[in-house]
Amino acid sequence: RRTPPRAAPAVLAFFAAQGRRLAQTAALGGVAGMVMASTAAVLLGVMAIVGPTGSADADSMRTLYVTGNNLGFMSLFGLALMLAGTSLAAMKSQALPTWLNRCALGVAVLGLFAGAATASTRDVFVIVGLIAFVGILVWVVVVSALMLRPAAD
Repeated sequence: RRTPPRAAPAVLAFFAAQGRRLAQTAALGGVAGMVMASTAAVLLGVMAIVGPTGSADADSMRTLYVTGNNLGFMSLFGLALMLAGTSLAAMKSQALPTWLNRCALGVAVLGLFAGAATASTRDVFVIVGLIAFVGILVWVVVVSALMLRPAAD
């Protein structure tokens, strides 16, 4: 059985050898996802602050709510790109375990599917989006732990 190299140097070496395409896809997807998620959080926070005071009418509150929710689900598109780019790079460099890369690609597909919640009122997209979001969080924690482990001798 092959012992995988320490994750961080192997992933960086792979990105350096790929002409930066996968790295740019992963980085831009992650940045886009985080910008949309942060904007959604701000909008929903404003709604929580302004709503109880009664200083905004119902239409304004609905606009904040719908815009915040749509941005939150749209962030799954960017995060799915980040997961797909990173897991494809890790597959080629064998920097991360195969099972983790396959899980990441599955979560990326769920994230893309759940992004359809921005154009639909069906509950299935919300449930899949929640599963994808939790999957992304778990993947980030697992990869972070793997990157911090000592190199195998």
